[in-house]
Amino acid sequence: MIRTGVQLNIEQRAETLIKLVEKLAEESKETAIIVEGRKDVVALRELGVTGKIICLHNSGKALTNLVEEISDTQNSVIILTDFDRYGRELAGRLRGSLEGNRVKANLVFWRRIKSLVRHEIKDIESLSRYMERLKSTLKL
Repeated sequence: MIRTGVQLNIEQRAETLIKLVEKLAEESKETAIIVEGRKDVVALRELGVTGKIICLHNSGKALTNLVEEISDTQNSVIILTDFDRYGRELAGRLRGSLEGNRVKANLVFWRRIKSLVRHEIKDIESLSRYMERLKSTLKL
């Protein structure tokens, strides 16, 4: 379901997801993206994201230290944690900590991607393979 409350068929979901990822790639040129792990970075690069990507688990820093570092260099960030319970909780903690440090935390892409992939994938690292499957299945 999307905001209009109208359920999209698989082709509409695929087309919407493709456009959303294109917009994410464009916005990443100006706004850093925060992900959980290295495989998430690889998946986003495969999808055409060329901007700065901050990897939480490979930074070797405590979350509070990383948030302080981000607040020194960024005015806003896009949060793209995984869609599992841990990822949802992490997104909430990140948002609270970042906004407490006056950094705008964008969860719009996370919410929209999550609603489009539903329960078919649970993490960002699976997104590029998922989109490849959709494109080949639907001949997009």
